[in-house]
Amino acid sequence: MRTSISNLTGEQQNSLHHLNKALKRALNPLTIICYGHRSSINFQSSAFLNSGTVKTNTSVFDIFLMISDDEALSDATVLEIAKRCFAEDIAGNIIVFRLQEVLSELKNRSRFFSSVFRKGILLFRNKNIMQQLPLPLPSVAFITYHEKQQLSLFLQLAQQGLLRAERDLKNGISSLQATLGLLHESVGFSLRYFIGACCGAEVSGDLKELLKFTLNTGDVLTEVFPCNTDEEVILLDVLNLSLIDQGFSPGEPLLRTLFKRTSKILKLSQRAAQIKIAQLLPA
Repeated sequence: MRTSISNLTGEQQNSLHHLNKALKRALNPLTIICYGHRSSINFQSSAFLNSGTVKTNTSVFDIFLMISDDEALSDATVLEIAKRCFAEDIAGNIIVFRLQEVLSELKNRSRFFSSVFRKGILLFRNKNIMQQLPLPLPSVAFITYHEKQQLSLFLQLAQQGLLRAERDLKNGISSLQATLGLLHESVGFSLRYFIGACCGAEVSGDLKELLKFTLNTGDVLTEVFPCNTDEEVILLDVLNLSLIDQGFSPGEPLLRTLFKRTSKILKLSQRAAQIKIAQLLPA
């Protein structure tokens, strides 16, 4: 496991250092690992800015927290406390696991957990707990039978949802909400298929959370829903069923647009997953 953060800029190292201190102060973690980091520099120029041009640095850290099995707080509460540890100018994604689950997953040769412990940046560790980890850590170059079955199921469900939605659009939509639900499910299973193949993780959550998780392997899927305009934000909100409670009902033209995006997500997921699986299978 790596311990150096020398590949980060001084500002990013300082941000990660303060985040690490805040997490240790607010919680009682056994291990803190940074398993992903993304940064960007944006320049904004306008005649209405006094300086003419504004430069903005953005950093996003992916944090893995391992807590004790005896921790009285629920995982959801720990997660909420951890999220509050991020400074206002720093974004991040945090996942929380208990010790026995981590040990069990490593014992079962989980690619996701093995990748995190092999390639992540160790920010904090409880030495006594770390001695319980299996050594050597399992290899990441494999696809287990369970993974194959799970991936096959996710792909099948994604394809079924898309085909049923396509049938509705061709033969006449009897329920706009039902067709929207089919597209929602298809994208969800496509994203879980992609994450399972490329990261070795079984992740649940709404579409926005799943899309955010895919950033660990690049932005190939988030580009389908860039959310760079109000219209794009609303489009993803509709597909995420975020507007259902407000009584919103999509029209057929909007459903056809969402069908094209859903189809693209599925195709990109399949292509990326096939490449990753081919890399992992034994020669």
